[in-house]
Amino acid sequence: MNITVQPINPTSKRVEISQSVAILIDGNNMEKSIHDFVKTNKAMLNFDVVIPKLVSGRSLNRLIYFREGVAISRKLAERLHNYYFGTVVPCHKSADIPITIEAIHLSDKVDTIILMSGDSDYIELVKHLSSIH
Repeated sequence: MNITVQPINPTSKRVEISQSVAILIDGNNMEKSIHDFVKTNKAMLNFDVVIPKLVSGRSLNRLIYFREGVAISRKLAERLHNYYFGTVVPCHKSADIPITIEAIHLSDKVDTIILMSGDSDYIELVKHLSSIH
């Protein structure tokens, strides 16, 4: 966490706090949940709307899109990289273990970890991360 404290004087008292955020996305689960919700496999999450709302004035430290099987579109991968310095990580099977490892690895490097998934597989991870910080 970056904290900037300006000298105290009668005309200006300001404390700036900047938190860092990591966003870890279980791509397969997010896609399946969206497709099930809207009843079509053509729908996609609009990251240009969602990511700024999730970050909400904080600094984005890391964005990783974990994807099992068929790769996501090159256009989306490039957009995540160009706009958010995001990376796409292919997974041999489920993304659950790679996301868990990454979350634990990042837990002492960022202030907030946002897990995006469409299921409850990460409840124990969230409980663990909450208990150590």
